[in-house]
Amino acid sequence: MFKGLMRFWLFSVLGLFFSFDLYSTHIRAGEIIAKRISSTSLTYEFTIIGYTDTGSEVEFGGGSFGFGDGNSIEVLDEVAISSQKILLENKVALNLFKVVHTFQAPGRYVVSYFEQNRNAEIVNMENSVDTPFYIETEILIDPFFGLNNTPVLLIPPIDNGVVGIRYIHNPGAFDPDGDSLSYELLIPMQEKEYQVTNYRFPNAEEFYEEYNEGSEGGLGPPIFSLDSIIGDLIWDAPGAEGEYNFAFRVVEWRKVGDQWFKLGHVTRDMQVIIDDSDNERPNLEVLDPICVEAGSVIRDTVTGDDPNFDDIQIEAFGGPFEFLSSPAVYFPNPAQFQKSPGSLKFEWETNCSHIRERPYDIQFKVTDKPGYGPNLVEFTNWQIQIVAPAPQGLDLTPLPNRSIQLSWDPYSCDNADEIQIWRRIGSYDFEPDTCEVGMPEGSGYKLIGTTEGDQIIMVDDDQGKRLAPGSKYCYRILAEFPLPEGGTSYVSEEKCIIINADAPVITNVSVLDTDIAEGKVELSWVPPFEIDTVLFPKPYSYRVSRLEGFYSDVNLSQSDILLDTFYTDAQVNTLENVHNYIVEVFSDSDTSSFESSYNASTVRLELNGSQNSIELNWDFDVPWSNSSSLYPMHYIYRNNVFGSNEEDYILIDSLNVIESGFKYIDNGEFEGIDLDENKIYCYYVTTSGSYENNKLPLNSINDDLLLNNSQKICAQTNDLLPPCPPIGFKISDQYSCEYYFYDKSCDMKDFENRIEWTIGADDCYLDSKFFNVYFSENGANNFQNIGSTSNDYFVHKNLSNLKGAYYITALDRSANESTPSDTIRRDNCPKYLLPNAFSPNDDGKNDFFTPFYTDGSITNFNYGNCPRFVKSVKMSIVDRTGKEVFSHDSDENIIDGIYINWDGKNKSGKNLPSDTYYYNATVTFDVLDENESVKEIKGWVQILR
Repeated sequence: MFKGLMRFWLFSVLGLFFSFDLYSTHIRAGEIIAKRISSTSLTYEFTIIGYTDTGSEVEFGGGSFGFGDGNSIEVLDEVAISSQKILLENKVALNLFKVVHTFQAPGRYVVSYFEQNRNAEIVNMENSVDTPFYIETEILIDPFFGLNNTPVLLIPPIDNGVVGIRYIHNPGAFDPDGDSLSYELLIPMQEKEYQVTNYRFPNAEEFYEEYNEGSEGGLGPPIFSLDSIIGDLIWDAPGAEGEYNFAFRVVEWRKVGDQWFKLGHVTRDMQVIIDDSDNERPNLEVLDPICVEAGSVIRDTVTGDDPNFDDIQIEAFGGPFEFLSSPAVYFPNPAQFQKSPGSLKFEWETNCSHIRERPYDIQFKVTDKPGYGPNLVEFTNWQIQIVAPAPQGLDLTPLPNRSIQLSWDPYSCDNADEIQIWRRIGSYDFEPDTCEVGMPEGSGYKLIGTTEGDQIIMVDDDQGKRLAPGSKYCYRILAEFPLPEGGTSYVSEEKCIIINADAPVITNVSVLDTDIAEGKVELSWVPPFEIDTVLFPKPYSYRVSRLEGFYSDVNLSQSDILLDTFYTDAQVNTLENVHNYIVEVFSDSDTSSFESSYNASTVRLELNGSQNSIELNWDFDVPWSNSSSLYPMHYIYRNNVFGSNEEDYILIDSLNVIESGFKYIDNGEFEGIDLDENKIYCYYVTTSGSYENNKLPLNSINDDLLLNNSQKICAQTNDLLPPCPPIGFKISDQYSCEYYFYDKSCDMKDFENRIEWTIGADDCYLDSKFFNVYFSENGANNFQNIGSTSNDYFVHKNLSNLKGAYYITALDRSANESTPSDTIRRDNCPKYLLPNAFSPNDDGKNDFFTPFYTDGSITNFNYGNCPRFVKSVKMSIVDRTGKEVFSHDSDENIIDGIYINWDGKNKSGKNLPSDTYYYNATVTFDVLDENESVKEIKGWVQILR
């Protein structure tokens, strides 16, 4: 993990190395890095890094280090497993201490280092000489995220600044797990939760004679900022000489699904010395971001110069230099001062192990070397994206029973996690641009399956439903790489195949009339024409079935036996419902059908009215392509068109659905007249599609073009009235404390809450379409939207405990949001029960006095008695005379923790006789209600020998 940092330490400057020979320094900067060193235990190696001024008499390393779990090291340099000191430039020394610690349980821990004192005369805090130095790092140990390490800060904070010249620092943060990083400015701390006294940011007005001209060049007031994405800390520009301190945090994030999770952070507290000088900042070339396919060799040169013609040194930092497999390199290496202008050559032979979703950041740094005064620096950032190659050799083979075998060449990157198989009906011509990975939005392709990364075959039978007769199926595949680095490949070339038309091929499912009871749907189809007519002789007859929804097996009605290849389905609720149809085919005089078509649905149109426009969205499930490149235009019809009968539906626009999707916004622009908020506008959509199958017979009017209408639907603009909030809001009964834990393990760490509600019968409730769920961890404020649903319940998963508060709101079709519902508070379910007897006779049964608990080995155990949500236990046990024979504090004895595990011995380690003993315990629970958090438990327990 620290290879790049060691490279800097060993080659950047003096190259002097000392081990176990630390001498007097004062603290310029520091941070704590954490590395998980075991996959079977929760063991971490912590590196405490201190940058110190070699001219001070104060030693670094004499402070205390806390692990955040109740354990600590009082004097770091007396306990550290290793310590090193390395001299850098600018009279800065690097001090390294390593310690190892094993945590007893998953959790979120804040490790910290505290040392007295900071140096005197820090100008932007009060009484710095008596102010402690404090840094912390947060780690999250959670099996859900697997092994994790903190970011490493590769660029040491050794640079000084000059009055009136912009100062820049970048930590060169690199996450070895590939997690995303962000950056936050902080106020330096003097101990946990306590900031240094009277802190002022370096650009405070008191440090400037002419504050409004404080930036470099005097063009405006000074700024002090931190780029939250790149990490550039910029002070433009210092106003007075002196020593200034500031701090920032590098935050680590991991994306799982569509949700981001904070894993932890590393804090760097640092100091910069500002001098007065006529030196000018060097310049450094900015390289444009690049994107290359894994396996490519990247070669480039970055140049720099100095306006004073001083010698310059150019260095490079970043994740690509840290790889064990084919790391990036630069020349000259080690970096050295050279005449201005100078250059640095970069080279990286990339491979599959370098693929990840996010680009790599290369930080280039140029340093000048004036004849006197401080060196000045400049940074630039270069982003390199490494993407995965497309899978090759995709081939399609037809199989019996309307299915297809897909095969492809073994994928060139053996670290791929899965191969995704995508499918659409009809061809989509697409050649990805550079760095355009994955399946593009609007392609019409749908993900239908995945295989492991090393597999080369998959069979598509449409999940057992069989593929549609007469349809042209097109496929592409791509590779996905495992998290947290992630990464997606380019898509493969497209391969297409047409399924034999051995069953009826539906060509039209079009709404003729829209009505709640008397609606009509027109259907037509092509007879099977690629079939063995000896086995299935003509003439053919047909039966049409209407089913519920876009695709289902819920049969609502059947037609009589038909001789024609068209049918009008009457008395259908086309106003409210969507339906799909199947056509069965019968041979000659048979009474049982020998085949059936694929399901084909009506087109369903939905409207959302907003203040000045109406949004149309339509959907369908059909065996032909309604986004065919041959017929990409869909048609929008509306009433209330100026110059026409207001009841007539007029074509107002057409839409290229390949480019725009199945969504259209009507704001009246087509006729240059704003929509009238007092009018009701009604619409229907005509879709265009094709099977793209030359064997299908052509329509005498439209050739192979298939036109189908949606139902008619109406809406108004200015729908600004929100629905009423839901009622009957509660925690589901089965999630009550009584029922939730009856079968849950005593070691359960992952919880969930289920909330439910109802809506009233008034009109204001019936407009509800979705519900937003809001949650507060502290049960009082800071409510956050955690999800939305169209159901009347919501399950809040992946919780570390149950406590918190919820409220919900309802949203209508126009996204108007109701007022909040009643707020419900959910507290944890604290439990701590102690037995009244135990038998410490070393027989492996009831040998210890401990709360009711099982690891699953006890049959018929009542899991409702497990200890739950207990933070700490303090206990004293006395004999009949009142003499204390045993005491326990879970904060001090973290091994036994809340489980006590008393073995029946007194404080001297001698076995106590069989008798009755009396305990008094103070138990602290993790609950919202502070008045209920501490309970005193008194009782007795018998020792049975």
